[in-house]
Amino acid sequence: MKNLSLTQQQLLALVRLGIGSDAQADECLRQDIGWKAIVSLAEEQTVVGVVADGVQRLPEELWPERRMRLQWFGLAAMQTEQNAVVNAAMADLVKVLEQEQISYCIVKGQTLGALYPNPDARQAGDVDFYVPAGDFQHAKTLIEQRLSVKVEGEERADKHDSFVYRDVRFEMHYRLETFGISRHQRHFDRMIDQALEVEPVTRHITDMMVRVLPPEGELVMTFKHLFNHLLMEGVGLRQLCDLLILLLHYPPAGRQRLESLLHQIGYYEAFMAMGATLVSYLGLSPERFPFTLRQKDYRWADRLIEVPLDRGNFGKYNRKTFINQLGHKLDTAAIAFGHCLRFLPLAPSDIAGLIPTRIGIAMKMRCSVNEPTE
Repeated sequence: MKNLSLTQQQLLALVRLGIGSDAQADECLRQDIGWKAIVSLAEEQTVVGVVADGVQRLPEELWPERRMRLQWFGLAAMQTEQNAVVNAAMADLVKVLEQEQISYCIVKGQTLGALYPNPDARQAGDVDFYVPAGDFQHAKTLIEQRLSVKVEGEERADKHDSFVYRDVRFEMHYRLETFGISRHQRHFDRMIDQALEVEPVTRHITDMMVRVLPPEGELVMTFKHLFNHLLMEGVGLRQLCDLLILLLHYPPAGRQRLESLLHQIGYYEAFMAMGATLVSYLGLSPERFPFTLRQKDYRWADRLIEVPLDRGNFGKYNRKTFINQLGHKLDTAAIAFGHCLRFLPLAPSDIAGLIPTRIGIAMKMRCSVNEPTE
């Protein structure tokens, strides 16, 4: 395993407690804990709610002082309120789509949060949903009429339009993920569309049922989204927690189909390396991972974990500062290029094909507080 600072070890230990990977407090939590530093790191990694749950599961003698506990509970309460806001806005969208019998599925975000031991522990972000090409324009018109919003394309986006409704950002996808090789793209797109043609899979979120992808599709899509961001600006521990939670709910009977899908899109080796990362650092039992992990997977894990720990959620932290947008864009492009080269062996043909796209998107990005949060 990679040598981590004591604060990083303690953060990961609290995350494992919060999501249920660890049943008891790790020994590192019995050493002096810099709670202010833990709060700061948890915010950078967007795992405040998960860590707050971990704090509550600590033995009483390890609790932080009362003022710090109140701070944790206050942050967690704010997160619960935000989840309620996002769920209410999403319910209005689902109602429109269901009433008009529009084919769709909600991905990431709240649908993954519903699988957490405590759904409100997952920090809410955007609402992402997919509508097949045949229904896309009709759905777009209906959403604009029924929700009184303007659905617009984005200069930097290569797979979705977006709108804001009740202060919640929605991304309406005509493509869920981007690949560097057209063959991989066709396999993935076909998988998504075929999944929506069969009996819908639904998930209960608060007081509504929403359509989601079937297990293999949801797992592959969530992993690919995580890895895409890792190759771009970076990811936070929240995205790793999402993948771990999905794996805990994944039915063993689907392993053969999952392996086939991962090979078809060129990301089997990357998936193995990410699995080893979850085992080594977030407490996933090797038996709960669909495939037998190898020593080389664990070696990659030590490199992969550096990305979230070094730069936090979507690579927003520990960055150079620039006086203009161009400097920031060039730095983002350099980070994306470096990540692509560093992790090229995990999906060589597809990452090589993605490099021009990733760099192009990086050059269109703006350093804004309104960036996507999922």
